[in-house]
Amino acid sequence: MASTDSFKIISTLGNSSLHREFLKYCEKISQLNFRLNGSHLSTSEIQKYTETIQHVVPITKTKIYLDLQGYKSRIGQLRKELKLVVGDFIRLTLSEHASSGDIPITDPDFIRNVEKGEYIFLQDATIQLQVESMENDGIQARIIRGGQLRSKAGIYFPAQETNPQKATPMQIAQIQQAHSSGIHNLALSYVKYPAELQDLKNICQQFGYQPRLIAKIEHPVSLQHLAALATQADEIWFCRGDLGMFIPPKELSHWQSVTINTAKEAGKPILIAGQVFHHLTEHSQPTRSEVVHFSMIREQGIAGIVLSDETAIGVNPIRALSEIIDLL
Repeated sequence: MASTDSFKIISTLGNSSLHREFLKYCEKISQLNFRLNGSHLSTSEIQKYTETIQHVVPITKTKIYLDLQGYKSRIGQLRKELKLVVGDFIRLTLSEHASSGDIPITDPDFIRNVEKGEYIFLQDATIQLQVESMENDGIQARIIRGGQLRSKAGIYFPAQETNPQKATPMQIAQIQQAHSSGIHNLALSYVKYPAELQDLKNICQQFGYQPRLIAKIEHPVSLQHLAALATQADEIWFCRGDLGMFIPPKELSHWQSVTINTAKEAGKPILIAGQVFHHLTEHSQPTRSEVVHFSMIREQGIAGIVLSDETAIGVNPIRALSEIIDLL
């Protein structure tokens, strides 16, 4: 079992946690590990977040992780959270911003490639749609599994491209910002092949930048290359939220154990991410199932966990951390 002193709790910063009180609490409990979600932050916001951290807590004791904007498609900006009700129809429209009750889609290839009858998954597969018809600039879909949809949520359908990905202009801009802000850890979302990590390393070297590279395991193709990815990366995150969209949820436990063992065999730290303590996003205590699961993955030798909604948008991120610390 990992010791309390070495166990990492990485907190994603957001509206609920980017303030002095939360940052000082993290210093108090010796968990100065912060994730910045590049999929939701501009380069100027990355700079703002970094400067806020540096002004409040000792930078020499702090580890900042920039999670580079992922390759997956995301919806655009909603006017407010959209309530999707099972059985209703919803229109997905090519746009950066929502008009009326539509879901804005920013990627034209997504609309061109989807076909009638296919399923569309949104927001870590918590929401599911089925395509009823296609139009020139949009899709009509039936809501199969509903929920509250947030701006910039991930959107995926099973025919999504699985070829190796090249760094996007936004990723390169974020890499440059990370370098200038003194961020020493870069996480790459949707890694499929070791060559993608090598491409990221080459880009960083062009700027004289040598960060630690984290491979986020959240695509089924990466499961076929775990050993090579563990060799190439400095750290592995097993991310169950997005991976759960691609594979049957009942397989997640198996692949989580395989990934933990593969990373340990390669001598690389392995962290678990994705709804580790999701109940703490809106409640004051974790569920018993979360507590038992946490104990089990610690016994398997994980190096830490990555919190997302729990601290980024949770009702009380300090209380959430306090509950987790009590379990160590």
